[in-house]
Amino acid sequence: MTRQEPLEEQLRKIKAKDSSASRESANLDKIICVYESYLETIFGDFKRIQSLAASKEEIYKFISLLPKYDKADHFDVCTPTILSILVNKLPENKNITLDLTELTRPQSNLGSKLSSRNLVIKGNAGNFLGAEMKSGKITLEGNAGDRVGRDMKGGEIIVNGNAGENIGYGMEGGTIYLNGDYKSLSKLIEGGEIYHKGKRIYPLKCQNKNL
Repeated sequence: MTRQEPLEEQLRKIKAKDSSASRESANLDKIICVYESYLETIFGDFKRIQSLAASKEEIYKFISLLPKYDKADHFDVCTPTILSILVNKLPENKNITLDLTELTRPQSNLGSKLSSRNLVIKGNAGNFLGAEMKSGKITLEGNAGDRVGRDMKGGEIIVNGNAGENIGYGMEGGTIYLNGDYKSLSKLIEGGEIYHKGKRIYPLKCQNKNL
């Protein structure tokens, strides 16, 4: 890939070249073009890796790229989506550890739609950890954001840290283990079980006639 001049330097040159107030519209168009080019450079790396047949080595290569893009807009949403796609391409029953401790922002949607794989995440997760997961196991060695297990169908999520609000939002099955503090459970849980520090907090006996 051709080394691209930093965005800030390109914008400085544009500003120096077109300082006239009468050219504000033209400047804006140039700034937009530069920014779009900048985003293409960033996500070009991601798309190339996403298109590969996944292996642990390729996933670790992808993770090694992430720190230099940590400040990019929407990075904390796009990155975990691609990571989840790569993990779900692995052969079933594989174990993989994602070390995200060098990233400054928690990543949302980690473990999305996980099925028949064991995923360990080192570092903090953003919102929607394990969203729509079907089976397998996610172990988070850090804190989680809101809506852990959103629309979860099965499997296990273990959070060895604190968690946010609306835990289990839309959850239909599976089990969530919260080993730290949490802010609130969702009022829209349809099934499954949730434990807090070894004690079941959903469903309570009064919520399940079979217990």
